[in-house]
Amino acid sequence: MLNSDTKTAVSEVNRRRKRNRRIMWTFVAMWLMVVLAPIPGYFMTTETVQAKGEFTENPRSNYWGEVRNAASGYTTDRGLEAGILVDDAGENWRVLRNDTILPYGAWLLAFVIVAIGAYFMFAGPMKIEGKLSGIKIKRWNLYDICIHWIVAVTFFVMSISGLILLYGRAVLIPLFGREGFAGLAMLCKDVHNLLGIPFSVALLMMILPWLKDNVFRSEDAEWLSQAGGMFGGKHPSSGKNNAGEKMWFWLLTIGGTVLVVSGFVLVMPNLEQLRGTMITMHILHSVSGLILIAVSIGHSYMGSVGIEGAFDGMVSGEVDAVWAKQHHDLWYSDKMLKK
Repeated sequence: MLNSDTKTAVSEVNRRRKRNRRIMWTFVAMWLMVVLAPIPGYFMTTETVQAKGEFTENPRSNYWGEVRNAASGYTTDRGLEAGILVDDAGENWRVLRNDTILPYGAWLLAFVIVAIGAYFMFAGPMKIEGKLSGIKIKRWNLYDICIHWIVAVTFFVMSISGLILLYGRAVLIPLFGREGFAGLAMLCKDVHNLLGIPFSVALLMMILPWLKDNVFRSEDAEWLSQAGGMFGGKHPSSGKNNAGEKMWFWLLTIGGTVLVVSGFVLVMPNLEQLRGTMITMHILHSVSGLILIAVSIGHSYMGSVGIEGAFDGMVSGEVDAVWAKQHHDLWYSDKMLKK
């Protein structure tokens, strides 16, 4: 039997437990009321949004979001992509052109010019070893000479005009003003486009007959490993064209083809190319052009002051036997055997 004090203590504990349970359930009920009471409002809001789209979406934001994502609208113009008001791809292309292609292209050209200048100052041109023999060997015929200079001159003029179009706004506007640069840019554009025709034809006429002499052979690996004897070593063996000339030929063949195809697409918008196609062609045209310009600077140096006697071969078509034996010994031996 529990005494009175024990009964009183148990009764107090039970009373406190009941009070705590009432508080807990009251708290739960309050939260349920807070959460569940607005349910009719939730359904009403959902129906309203589905019907009008006013509360959780901004119609103008959605509209311009679709416009920037190249969503097509309605227009009476039947041209391809005519219903697209704005396309973010154009802005992406502008940023890529101005922030990547232009600065890296400028650094590439600067690096090539500085490297050639430094090599010329410290190593100088590659001289002919010994005295000239006076014996001339036919290296290039009249067709080769003419087609080479047509490609060279047209490419040079298009390189200058292309660089003006790429970098002229930053470089020439401070010198000529906006009006002066606008007139120069229009002239460069017209000259660039017109010269693309003879360049394209001459390039094709050069590639086909020169193909057989620019196939890589086993001796080319040794020539490349010795950098053609540019750094004081013995001049490695070579056929009619050395490995450096072959690399330039294939770079010009591939890069020139990219230039011609992309340039044709860019100057013929009436073919109704898509925006993405035009952007891709512009990027390919700019990048391939800058690479070819950079390498052509090295080629021009080696073919003029860099290698003594090399320029004569592409002017008269003939080279001295001593020069031929030094720079193209395998070709020289073959020529001697045929005599």
